[in-house]
Amino acid sequence: MNDALRLNRVDFVECLLENGVSMKSFLTIATLEQLYNLDDDVQHSVRFLAEHASPTSYLTLPDIGLIVEKLMGNAYKHYYTSRVFKNNYEKFRKKAQLSRLSSLHIRLVARTSPKRQKSADWTNNLHCEDEMARCMWLHGEDAMAKSLVAAKLYKAIARIAEEDYLEVEVAQKLREYCESSCTESLQLLDFCYREDNSQTLKLLTAQLPHWGYQNCLSLAVIANHKPFLAHPCCQRLLAELWHGSLRVRSGTNVRVLAALVCPPLALMLAYKAPNAPSTKEESHCDESTTYDTISTCKTDRLEGNIGSMMSLNLNKTLRLSILAKMRAFYSAPITKFWSWCIAFMIFLMFSSYVLLVETPVNPTNIEYATLAYIVVYTVEHVRKVSHNIL
Repeated sequence: MNDALRLNRVDFVECLLENGVSMKSFLTIATLEQLYNLDDDVQHSVRFLAEHASPTSYLTLPDIGLIVEKLMGNAYKHYYTSRVFKNNYEKFRKKAQLSRLSSLHIRLVARTSPKRQKSADWTNNLHCEDEMARCMWLHGEDAMAKSLVAAKLYKAIARIAEEDYLEVEVAQKLREYCESSCTESLQLLDFCYREDNSQTLKLLTAQLPHWGYQNCLSLAVIANHKPFLAHPCCQRLLAELWHGSLRVRSGTNVRVLAALVCPPLALMLAYKAPNAPSTKEESHCDESTTYDTISTCKTDRLEGNIGSMMSLNLNKTLRLSILAKMRAFYSAPITKFWSWCIAFMIFLMFSSYVLLVETPVNPTNIEYATLAYIVVYTVEHVRKVSHNIL
């Protein structure tokens, strides 16, 4: 297996995987570092991307994690740079100290030997690596996450290749690999959505510990995969997240604004049951019910994608208390957006008034309101930053 990976023998690796060879048990820390540090007298792509790395330096897995974080951007946190992995890695280094000393001796000998300079065939090399990556994608787990991450990595490496004035064919080939990964992820999403839309929604929002604790939806945002985000499944999920516990209906913005102006109107809005997504089509089924009743109904008119989601909460009725309704209303993202938008407009009017009118001796109520907005806005940003850090 090691020779097959080193020589990019995709057919041989695929044969081993189909006959029960587990990559999880084979790819140990030592094996991974050995594969990452294979140069074979050619310009290694991983070593080329490493900052402050000499051609003979030894790349560790934390170094690989830093390279991936640099390519991914958007504050992406790789598993190799996490505290848990670093602790396990230090334990591995202590156990393999003798073998590490022997490999260090080999590298010191290699530094004294002259290295040949030759032009590498980047196109064929990258083509083999792409075939190997596709083989691992077909036989591994987290296929959707892998395709999205691959699209982002190919795009970032292509940008670096263009900036460094490398061969035009190299950057073009990387762009083609990026488009291929984007197409595969979109086709996989469409297939899953047609087979089981409820499980696909869970797949998009499932947290992936080995992918920076991201989910497939956030990885698509990082990769700037617009066709993926424009898919009906993602749009439906984004609409659900945007409305929170409120039912997705036409004219929701007007209803939310009216409830912000007159809070008692929030009790008359339609809410969803806990952990029960709702759609615009589903909401038409309960127009005749009271607004304080959470229910889903069965209908023969709704087919396809909406039908399986509705069957999860068929004939389920739940009454929410007044406190629960108010909490659900003010915690919805759409409510937060419009409340901050209204508050900002009021702040602009008050601040303009304070700047245009002559400053009185004693602070006015408008000045106190402006100061209160600034304090609350600062506290809210501190809360968001602390929440993301923790």
